Amino acid sequence: LTTPSPVGEGWGEVDKIAHKETLVPHCDLPVILPDDVEFKPTGRSPLIDHSGFHASAESLYGAGTVREADTMDTFACSSWYMFRFMDPHNADVFASEESLKSWGPIDEYVIGAEHCVLHLLYARFFTKVLFDSGYIDFDEPFTKVTHPGIILGSDNRKMSKRWGNVINPMDVVEEFGADALRLYVMFMGPFEQSKPWSTSSLKGTRRFLDRVWNLQDKIIATSPQPSPTGERAKNNSKVEIALHKLIKKIGEDIVNYSFNTAVAEFMKFVNIVDDGDGLTQEQFLTYLQVLAPFAPYITETLWQEQVDGGTSEGVKISIHTLPFPTFDENKIVTDQLIIGVQVNGKVRGSVEINKDLPMDQAQELAMNLDFVQKWIENKTLVKFIYVPAKIINIVVK
Repeated sequence: LTTPSPVGEGWGEVDKIAHKETLVPHCDLPVILPDDVEFKPTGRSPLIDHSGFHASAESLYGAGTVREADTMDTFACSSWYMFRFMDPHNADVFASEESLKSWGPIDEYVIGAEHCVLHLLYARFFTKVLFDSGYIDFDEPFTKVTHPGIILGSDNRKMSKRWGNVINPMDVVEEFGADALRLYVMFMGPFEQSKPWSTSSLKGTRRFLDRVWNLQDKIIATSPQPSPTGERAKNNSKVEIALHKLIKKIGEDIVNYSFNTAVAEFMKFVNIVDDGDGLTQEQFLTYLQVLAPFAPYITETLWQEQVDGGTSEGVKISIHTLPFPTFDENKIVTDQLIIGVQVNGKVRGSVEINKDLPMDQAQELAMNLDFVQKWIENKTLVKFIYVPAKIINIVVK
């Protein structure tokens, strides 16, 4: 019973005692782990030293029974929990065959970049095991995997206690509000890129929310009281056109995870309202519906203040139960376009013109623009290039 070593010395006797392994019966599952375990730096599972954990096994399976004390990595749970989401209330199996066929595989899975390697590795492994065992009819868990970039500290390093650059989100919520935090995280940059934190920029999103709140004061002659389904105002004002363009753009941005450009569009709309004569109540409420997924708290508060929203039972209707607004294609199409104006090939500004404006009128308009005048003063016009709906280029010497 000895095993010789390369130098002829024994390694010791092989253990002649075999431990009998018994599976816990299905009726005794799940095994509830104790919540009073002492975590000590022993290099082994803390459950080994918990007498109550093993005593429960002895009472069920006989004296001398010792439970397995090693637990699996948490990846073991998170690597196939998506299947349980497909049928969460099933008491017989982890998910029914019908639910798995209906919901699986996952169309798109958004996961943090730092978890992407191991989690994806284990999830694929579990899926292939279930596939080989005949439980599911697909062998890849996700059709598409997308991961957001990491939010860095203000020093462009990964947030860490070591660097002292960690931002506590609850502190931010306490000072600026949850909506401001949500909007700022989306506005920081492209979804998939890592981005440094900036408290000064966060203040900007808070100021934007203040402007949204103040839109109440810019409501002009109202249209009929809006219904919960969100009927649109019928006017063709500049604000109405901008609103329908906004609905279209935000709908596209959400699908494409272009949240930063979406927030910019919300800000642009407020600028249009501030530069004009206000907006109707219906336009304001539609704007809130579009903004609601991005800033849920302020939009719900403003909605409840503006709309009666009551039923015969007096129950308030939440803005978050309403469908996303639809846009009117006819209100997006306009004869007015904004095109760039170049002087000697360099863009010096832009101008809003009618898409069918004749060449002579376009030249007269462009040559009299203030930002053009300073570049052509005391110079001779060589050529005027006008590509309708695209560009104006003034060549001088």
